[in-house]
Amino acid sequence: MFNLECHEAALASFNKSLELQSDNFKALTNRGDELIQLERYEEALASFDKALEIKPDNHIALNGRGLNLSLMGRFKEAIASIDRVIQIQPDEVLYVANKGIILARQGNYEEALAYCNQAIDLNSKDESGYYAKACCLPYKIIMTSR
Repeated sequence: MFNLECHEAALASFNKSLELQSDNFKALTNRGDELIQLERYEEALASFDKALEIKPDNHIALNGRGLNLSLMGRFKEAIASIDRVIQIQPDEVLYVANKGIILARQGNYEEALAYCNQAIDLNSKDESGYYAKACCLPYKIIMTSR
């Protein structure tokens, strides 16, 4: 359902799964991702936090939590979350790239681009660093033109 962009239907399925097994880590994490798509950030945060109660150092939930917090404008917490992810999986291109995106949302463009370039340097055949760099540049253009 997520891949079909049927976010309400996917959310309903994750909620049903959680009714049957409230500590289903994967359902909680995926539910958080769906709630982000629906721009229901407080609920997404609660879902990620509950998942992290079950698996405190899970990189997938920490990453989702960090991106979600950045969309809420809670950048200090977002960076702390993504830094934990990078500490757990320092060679994962996606997480380094996501730190660049979070920093760009914060308005820290030079550092954001440095993280995007670091992601590209980690693996130039992985699209994550390039994607993040493409996302960072519009933030810089939009914010500096105001």
